[in-house]
Amino acid sequence: MLTDAEMSDISSSINTKEIGPEFHFYLPKYFLINKLVNFKNHINPLTEFTGAFNIRDRPDYKRVNQEFSFGWIFHEKKNITWHINPLLISVVDVDLSPEFQEQIEDFNDSYISASFQDHVVAGGVFIKSSQGDRFQHFLKETRIELRKVVWPTREETFKTTGIIMIAVVIVAIFLWIVDAFFTWGVQSISAI
Repeated sequence: MLTDAEMSDISSSINTKEIGPEFHFYLPKYFLINKLVNFKNHINPLTEFTGAFNIRDRPDYKRVNQEFSFGWIFHEKKNITWHINPLLISVVDVDLSPEFQEQIEDFNDSYISASFQDHVVAGGVFIKSSQGDRFQHFLKETRIELRKVVWPTREETFKTTGIIMIAVVIVAIFLWIVDAFFTWGVQSISAI
């Protein structure tokens, strides 16, 4: 959050550098839970390991973020996907410049202040996605509605197209006449 005066000194250079690899490793089966419950009805079960390391370096602060998650992905049905991540850990380390720390304190906002503090977040994520189910329902409803449409014959299509083209020509001629009248009126008034 540099001021305009501070930004003018570095306006021609890049003021933010960010780099961070991320990896996803999948095992094509359940890991650690395959003996607990019968999961034979699930389609394409996967065990997912995800990790990320990100560094953001700015003139006013430097942030290092490290994340790790572990979980499973499976399809209950063809169009319903589950993502279960019982372990999700994120560690954030922030180093602020003294000027930037002072700006944050001047805001007197606990949310902004907490956003620029070191923290560790641990938790889990459980997601059920039924996008495929909704999309399939949408397609089914669309097909039903399309069956209700009464399509015009070829002859009706040509007739209505001809009527529309004639109407467009008539409106164009009318607008041309109105435009010519107003042009003549403005020129007459400005000549006086």
